[in-house]
Amino acid sequence: MPITQIEKQPLLRKARWYSDRNRTYKACRCYLQLIQEDGNSIEAIEELALLYYDRGDYELAEICFKHLLTVSGSRPDVFLRIAYCNFQTGFYSQAKRILLDPSIEWADDYIEELLLNLSQCELQLGDPIQALKFLKKLNISHPSPLYYLLQAEILESLSLFTAAIEICRKGLQRDPYFDDLLVIKARMHLELREFDRAKKIYLKMIQNQLFLGEARYDIEEYLHLNGSVTELEEILKYFDDTLEFI
Repeated sequence: MPITQIEKQPLLRKARWYSDRNRTYKACRCYLQLIQEDGNSIEAIEELALLYYDRGDYELAEICFKHLLTVSGSRPDVFLRIAYCNFQTGFYSQAKRILLDPSIEWADDYIEELLLNLSQCELQLGDPIQALKFLKKLNISHPSPLYYLLQAEILESLSLFTAAIEICRKGLQRDPYFDDLLVIKARMHLELREFDRAKKIYLKMIQNQLFLGEARYDIEEYLHLNGSVTELEEILKYFDDTLEFI
């Protein structure tokens, strides 16, 4: 017999109780029982989709999100999650098609995530220049050191070291102690053999007790590939002297 409305709520509460305690298998069984009896139960469908999504079961999450669209109608937040599911399962072109679908009305609240996801799709599809264009738009609408870092990493991969330094400079104007930007900026100076400039950045990191692990690796790797460089060996000594006091 179909579950009555009175019976549904306790089962939904039970599913949430299991979910809150990370007992996902039992939570899923409760949600699936609800959906089997009532395929239009928006709460159960959405919560099950998010449960799969949060634990990385993207194929199952996509199935649930698509069913949710048939029940609740067009929702930009659900389209974003479906696109992300496609991205995580390697269907980058399909994810891109959803993100660029002109029939979806993206409110301002979704623009940041939309541009970020598009940039990563383009990167995976082998078009770093287009990825840079989306990241540039993102930094105009939602400037963040993280997005400058993503731009710098792409420019580094293209061996555009001077351009990467300029992007790092812009990002560090927003957060002068964003250590990942400092590390990549110093590494670009190494590539350009601008050792004094790299040294200034490393000293700044030391003085402000920022994480030095990746910075030290960059110097050691550069010496390994290029042989002895007095200026860099001096920087390593600064690192060693600093670690003695930590």
